[in-house]
Amino acid sequence: MLLTAALLLCVAMQPASGQVTPAVWPPDLTLEAIHSQGVFTGASFPAGTWFDVEKDDGNPEPLQWMLQRSDATGTDGSVDIVLKNLRTGRTKTVVPGGKLMATDTGKPIRVEAMDVSADGSRLLLFSDSEVVWRTRSAGFYYVVDRDVNVAYPLSERSLGLQQFATFSPDGGKVAFVRNRNLFVVDLDTGEEIRITHDGAEGRIINGTSDWVYEEEFGLRKAFAWSPDSRQLAWLVLDESHTKAVTLTDWRGSYPETRTFRYPKAGERNAEARVCTSPWQDPSPECFETDTWDPEHPDVTGVEPDRAEYLPRLGWTPGPGSRVWMLRLNRNQDRLDLLLGSTGSMNVETVLSTASEGWVEIRDPFVHFLPDGRHVIWFGEQEGFRRLILHDMQTGTQIPLTRGEWDVATFNGVTTRGDRTHVWFTAGIDNPAGRHLYRVLLPPEGFRVAGKRQRMTRGDGVHVADISPDGTWFIDRVSDVRTPPIWSLVHTASHKTVVLEENQRLRKLLAIHNLPAPEFTTLPAADGSPLQAWVIKPTNFDSTQAHPLLMYVYGGPDSQTVVDAWGGTMYVWHAYLAEKLGMVVASVDNRGTGGRGRTFAHQVRGRLGQLEMADQISAARALAARPWVDADRMGIWGWSYGGYSTLMALLADGQSPFHAGVAVAPVTDWRLYDSIYTERYLSTPQMNPTGYRLAAPLDRAGRLRHDQRLLLVHGDADDNVHAQHTLQMAAALQQTGRMFDLMIYPGRTHSLTGDGTRLHLFSMITRYIREHLMRTFPAVPPLPGESRDEN
Repeated sequence: MLLTAALLLCVAMQPASGQVTPAVWPPDLTLEAIHSQGVFTGASFPAGTWFDVEKDDGNPEPLQWMLQRSDATGTDGSVDIVLKNLRTGRTKTVVPGGKLMATDTGKPIRVEAMDVSADGSRLLLFSDSEVVWRTRSAGFYYVVDRDVNVAYPLSERSLGLQQFATFSPDGGKVAFVRNRNLFVVDLDTGEEIRITHDGAEGRIINGTSDWVYEEEFGLRKAFAWSPDSRQLAWLVLDESHTKAVTLTDWRGSYPETRTFRYPKAGERNAEARVCTSPWQDPSPECFETDTWDPEHPDVTGVEPDRAEYLPRLGWTPGPGSRVWMLRLNRNQDRLDLLLGSTGSMNVETVLSTASEGWVEIRDPFVHFLPDGRHVIWFGEQEGFRRLILHDMQTGTQIPLTRGEWDVATFNGVTTRGDRTHVWFTAGIDNPAGRHLYRVLLPPEGFRVAGKRQRMTRGDGVHVADISPDGTWFIDRVSDVRTPPIWSLVHTASHKTVVLEENQRLRKLLAIHNLPAPEFTTLPAADGSPLQAWVIKPTNFDSTQAHPLLMYVYGGPDSQTVVDAWGGTMYVWHAYLAEKLGMVVASVDNRGTGGRGRTFAHQVRGRLGQLEMADQISAARALAARPWVDADRMGIWGWSYGGYSTLMALLADGQSPFHAGVAVAPVTDWRLYDSIYTERYLSTPQMNPTGYRLAAPLDRAGRLRHDQRLLLVHGDADDNVHAQHTLQMAAALQQTGRMFDLMIYPGRTHSLTGDGTRLHLFSMITRYIREHLMRTFPAVPPLPGESRDEN
């Protein structure tokens, strides 16, 4: 479940569809400006692909492949393919957009994404995408040979949509998935070869994933080329025995339904295995990983320790390469690294690790060094997530990171000359911040990694894109006051070139002088300090009691208390402070990320309980301040935050909250997907008490008659199904509790499209104002209400 703060921030920062440019500058701080017109969305620097080339003097220029709108009007969606020198800003047009005509349709190719062969001689263009599961991963691909600048289709359109087309290492072939089967096209001959034949809806999936693997493991493309370009390895899923859910679109004359497989907690998952075959003479063979048994007993026989998942696969480098696979047990507290030999099809376990909590897959989870003997992996030592160098021959392990802090991101490995660096991102000095670091890989025989070197400067959260040889990196940095700034940084001299500094948005924010979050700590229920932020009105009067709104997410390994730009979600919270005179606060309860595995793993087996207790404890601590009105406190959240809102509101008479807004909440973990839920709660069969205590559905009768609750859901939500909110509504009705409900027809988990965001936040603002304000401040009417109502 990507029910994380990161997901919510991404959703919040998406530009609204049909943006309107305000006629007056500076535009007012209104809900329309925030949630409809995209005024506070800001600019971004386009992501490119590094062009790995050495100059004669050994100092490579920072070149990236990019898509750039054509010089023409661009009304046809045409783009140029360019090589951009990030240091000088100069671009070289490699393929003009006017030449990107599809030979099979006779129309311009509306390029959505691009890949480049290793030698740069061919380009692969993706267009006409459609949604599969939750992302636009299916469409049509075109190949461009740079020497002739002609785009030709990878395969015939009439055969169906293509997914995840990928160049072979030698650039001569492309593998892709169509209709759950794997194919290869020989680019030199144009021959298309079918690798698998058993892919079928509701049964076998080859080379890609089902809904739950994509959502919870982030796995979409599930195949890989061997380094010599001769073989393919891919994931096979058999979902024959998994159960399906059906979503109904009620907006037409007759309802339309969509059905897909969705394994819930304690139910059968798809069986998994990895197969391999030469591409020229397809003869698939599969490894025995103890994860494939389509006839195994039904759900009553679910075994938490059974080898269940294969969330990643690839090939080790160099001659004699083997297929590597990650394997997780159903409880997701034990991980194995397997190596499979394609000749004998033997499988060897070269690394195993266990956790007292859970193992969470992050990319890249493993990185094999060119010697074929060493692998760097995400491990857990002394209660913290670390990078570890593992010798597969001797079993020797060398920690590359040490200290009482978690590695947040493994950014990769670069080699230049005889020096190899390992790059990572972490909040070492401040769990709310992130900096880029590197360590020198120890030479053979050394037992200690090189000294840690910080590569980024200034406070905030840094996100880095590092060039292949480590000479340059693109640094995207923001903090709670400053929207993202992109810069090119030279790693040796630290000379910096600003690529995008968001001048328009920064100027607008300076004009409005929005109140920034103030970082502090608040006590958990056990007295330990929790990271928190508080937003107060600009004209804050500490002698006056203000209404308080808590913004909660609270899910495992998530963070809302980060020193990063919060996008339109932050601007809306600042709007509440400025226009309604409220105090807005957010707290990272026990179980959240950035503070070590012991802190996070406390919620294992008991979701909702510590989160509820900590949010209540923090709210009471704020209520004790003279500037908070203890009789006017509310809480709101989305997704896991909606769940946390319900748990905090329904706390058996202990809740200090008088109003709550739960958007797309989980109300019973038995209704949510298997991989996410069981990672933290095990199965319902093994932990029935944990599931019962974690269910807001079983607490409906605890809603006090003086509390106000607004439930919000999209009925096309394929992630947290509307079933959660509808069952909650039924439980509240059965216990005689009054509540408010808003359903968004045809809207998914993100609740976007056709004015939905403006309607949603106007409604929430009005609800908060109505139930937490003693008097309405003199502000313009909200969207949808007259001045008399205000």
